[in-house]
Amino acid sequence: MEFTDKTKEDLITGFTENMIDALMDTFFVFNPNTGKAIRWNSKFREISGYTDEEIVDLKAPDFYYSPEDLEKAAAATKDILSKGQGKVEMSFICKDGRKIPTEYLASAIKDEKNNIKYIISIGRDITERKLTENELKFRSGITEQVNASVISTGLDFKINWVNQAFITLYGYSSDEAIGQTPDFLNVDPLSEEIQNDIYKKVSSGEVWKGEALNRKKDDTVFLCRLDIFPIKDENGDIFAYAGHQYDITERRQAEDALKKKVKELEEFYNMSVGREVKMMELKKEIIRLNEKLSQYEK
Repeated sequence: MEFTDKTKEDLITGFTENMIDALMDTFFVFNPNTGKAIRWNSKFREISGYTDEEIVDLKAPDFYYSPEDLEKAAAATKDILSKGQGKVEMSFICKDGRKIPTEYLASAIKDEKNNIKYIISIGRDITERKLTENELKFRSGITEQVNASVISTGLDFKINWVNQAFITLYGYSSDEAIGQTPDFLNVDPLSEEIQNDIYKKVSSGEVWKGEALNRKKDDTVFLCRLDIFPIKDENGDIFAYAGHQYDITERRQAEDALKKKVKELEEFYNMSVGREVKMMELKKEIIRLNEKLSQYEK
C-alpha cells in the first residue's frame, strides 16, 4: 500500500496528537499577545476542571494564576526570549479553587520577525515534592529555633527523625532511635499511663504537655519536660507528630531548694513573731503585777 503525502501528513499529525494527549503532564499552547488558548491536552482539561468550550474563552495565563505568579511568568518569558526556553514554578488555580504547585518548562514559537507567536508550556504537578520540601523546612525550622531535644514520628508513633540536641541529651545516635517509639526512653512508674494519654491527645489534634522520668543511654535518669504536638497539612489533616524534650532536673532541684529556704524563713519568722508576742505578754504581766504590788505597799 502506498501512502500519499497527505496520508503521511495525517498519520504524523494523528500520532503527534495522540502522544500529546497521552502525556501525564499538562500540555498547553497559547498566544501571549491575545491570551487565546490554541492547543491543550486531556491532562490539562482534567486538572483544570474546565471544559474545552470554557478553556477557549479564558484568557491565558492571567486567569489561571495569581498576580505574584504572573510576575514569575513574565520573568520566565525573558528567559524564553534570550535562551529559547524557561523554567518556572507556579501554583495553577483550578476551577474549584484548588491551587496545584506546578513546575513548567516553556518554549516559544516565533514568527519571521523573531517575535513570540505562541508559547508552549508543559506542566508537572510537584505537590508531593513540595510536601517533602515543606517537611524538611519544618524539621530544619524546629532545629534552628530551639535548643531542646526534638523528635518527630509518623502516624504510627515510630521515630523517623531526631535533631542533634536529642543525640547530645540522650547519647543515642539517630540510627539507634529511628524506628523505635518514644516510650523506649521513659522509665516513669506511670510510663504506660503517660504514653496512653499522650497518644490519645495528640492523635485527636491536641497538644500534650507534662513531665516524666526519662533515661539516657548511660542509664542516667532525669526529669524531662515534654511538649508533644501533631503536625497538620494544609487541609488540617495530621501527617506526623513532634515533641520537644527538656532536661529540667537542675531546675527542679533549684525550685525544691528555694521552697525549702522559703519554708525555713517562714518558720523562723513565725518563731520570731511568736517570741515577740510572748515578750509583750510578759511585759504586760510584769506591769500588771507591779501595779498590783504597789497597791499592797500603800
